[in-house]
Amino acid sequence: MKWLWAVFCVLGTLVPMSQLALWIAEYGPDLPRMVQQVGGDRLSRFAWLDVVLSALALIAYVLWDQARGGFRHAVWVILATCTIGVSLGLPLYFLLKPNTKSSAQ
Repeated sequence: MKWLWAVFCVLGTLVPMSQLALWIAEYGPDLPRMVQQVGGDRLSRFAWLDVVLSALALIAYVLWDQARGGFRHAVWVILATCTIGVSLGLPLYFLLKPNTKSSAQ
């Protein structure tokens, strides 16, 4: 299963960053324009609010898991989530999480 999480880490980095790279190639590092386009309409705000809330939920869970001693790599997952997004942070969490046996196995 670890290989699948590694593949999702690569895809979760390359796919969103490819779009950012194309946007920067077209407009340059124009932060005011980026903010304007991100919040340009209700559908964009819906998508961004969904991503931000998902990122906050992931960060809260990772910090909780670390506090209870189940996870030692929270800083990497939080950094990945805040710089790339949930598309990298979530599979990275699963990749770095130690294997635990469940009662279903």
